[in-house]
Amino acid sequence: MPTLLGYLCKSLIFTGFDKTFIIMANTRLIFYGTKESITSNVELNCFSDEEKKTVCISLEEDGNFIYTYLDESTAIKLAKKLRTEINNIKEPF
Repeated sequence: MPTLLGYLCKSLIFTGFDKTFIIMANTRLIFYGTKESITSNVELNCFSDEEKKTVCISLEEDGNFIYTYLDESTAIKLAKKLRTEINNIKEPF
């Protein structure tokens, strides 16, 4: 079971000998579907699971959850695919 101190130590970024550090905020980022697609009540969450060394993506709709865990290389491929699709909707056809 991870401890608070363990999380705090992992959240500190030390730079050089000047002892500058940043403490990462405890945040939760939630994405919602569009009103036009009638999915505004669907939540998409993304977070890392440090114990399993994976990225977890969850979808929630009306209290029902679906989870998938991605290893690092798969998460990178997903991020690239998302960037490609974002560029496709930005460019005129």
